[in-house]
Amino acid sequence: MKKAVWNSLPPRPEDVSRVYALIARSPILQADALRISGLTKTRFLCAIDALLARGVIEEKPKGIFQLIQKQNG
Repeated sequence: MKKAVWNSLPPRPEDVSRVYALIARSPILQADALRISGLTKTRFLCAIDALLARGVIEEKPKGIFQLIQKQNG
């Protein structure tokens, strides 16, 4: 489900990198990631949408984002 409902512009690459780095450290709540990233809510959600669309992160219940674990073999 798309998170950034008010903006259809592509996210800035640096925003995507910043959000990815936060999630790569450990699973994180959306609210915490937003606060730590220092991005506006719209810029943050656009980055989340891009990462979800690429299939590199997933959203767990209660707004927790984490990297998708690739299965070997």
